[in-house]
Amino acid sequence: MTRLLKRNQFGTKSEKLDDDQLNLGLEDLETAIASGEAEQEMADAKLASCVTQVSDMSRRTARKVIEGRTLYRSARINGLQTPPGDVSGSAILCGDDQMGLPFHTLDVFTDVRFCGNPLAVVLEADGLDVPLMQKIAREFGFSETVFVSKPQNPAHSARLRIFTPNAEVPFAGHPTVGTAILLSTLKQQNVGGEGEALVLLEQPLGTVRVGVRLRGGTLGSYAEFDAPKTPELAAMPPASERIAAAIGLLPGEIGFENHLPVRASAGNGFALIPVRSLDAMSKVAVNPSYWNSTLADSGIIGAFLYTRECLHTTSAFHARMFAPAVGVAEDPATGSAAICFAGAVHRFDKLPDGIHRRIIEQGFEMGRPSFMTLTLVVRNGRLEAVRLGGNAVHVMSGTLEL
Repeated sequence: MTRLLKRNQFGTKSEKLDDDQLNLGLEDLETAIASGEAEQEMADAKLASCVTQVSDMSRRTARKVIEGRTLYRSARINGLQTPPGDVSGSAILCGDDQMGLPFHTLDVFTDVRFCGNPLAVVLEADGLDVPLMQKIAREFGFSETVFVSKPQNPAHSARLRIFTPNAEVPFAGHPTVGTAILLSTLKQQNVGGEGEALVLLEQPLGTVRVGVRLRGGTLGSYAEFDAPKTPELAAMPPASERIAAAIGLLPGEIGFENHLPVRASAGNGFALIPVRSLDAMSKVAVNPSYWNSTLADSGIIGAFLYTRECLHTTSAFHARMFAPAVGVAEDPATGSAAICFAGAVHRFDKLPDGIHRRIIEQGFEMGRPSFMTLTLVVRNGRLEAVRLGGNAVHVMSGTLEL
């Protein structure tokens, strides 16, 4: 196993002495992680003794203490034989024996607390490995949890990893909106003011540009981003009868006007299912046996149901989204599905060239009303670009203890 931390080659003589002492403790920790519980506890105690000397150490060396304890706890929680490879040293000390990372929660696609889609954002997450991030996402229990770390490109704002309770996804809409608003607010330290910002977020699908308008801090702030990919549509192989059975409806309640079920992907794959009326939409219930045989094996993560009948006069479509395979029984607002849905709107509504905006309402059946603004740019008959926007409101902040 390689050394956990390299000695500081540019410090003062006293800093090097502290570094030497610390690295000896970390080498003991390397051996202990691969050994038994008793050895782990002994190494932890040695490292804890270094923490008590933080006030006497250089800032750089003190940061290394924190790095070591973050790495150790991450390895120990996950039962790893080797520690995770990247530790940023961004953790904070919690009491005398625990490490912590700052987190925030927001309600996204709403300007009212306890509506919209809840989101957890864990900051300074460079030192967390994938199994631990998945456990944390499952602990929060939201449809998605974001882990923010330093960007690979220093010109960008941050790098994001996004997890549902069951899996990582390469891109998602409400995490993009909520995280951009949060980072802009924290950077400006302007809780009661207004301002604008451009945020560049690295995600596995690509870098996403987000424009943010801060209005009274996070309360009522708005963000809009360019979709990293335009949607690609494909036929939906299962017959309407099987689709209807999977969502608890009658075959005659599937489809309206010229809209038919299709599959779409813009990073995440969804089944886009038109439903005849609001009344039918209210009766939707996932039937697991039909769902698994009809939709789960179709290369999609969820089904986005929509109807043209709406509760609000400003809305163009009413929607619901179900993704039981990734641990989301129902989602209050699904940005990545809305981006896919742009492909269906362009195809079936035969949009002319120009810029078209559609407001989608979602989450009403869950008691968490949400509103997404979908913008479609059509040129020469082709869907050239898709943008998605919405509000977000800050709900709480705290420390995640590890």
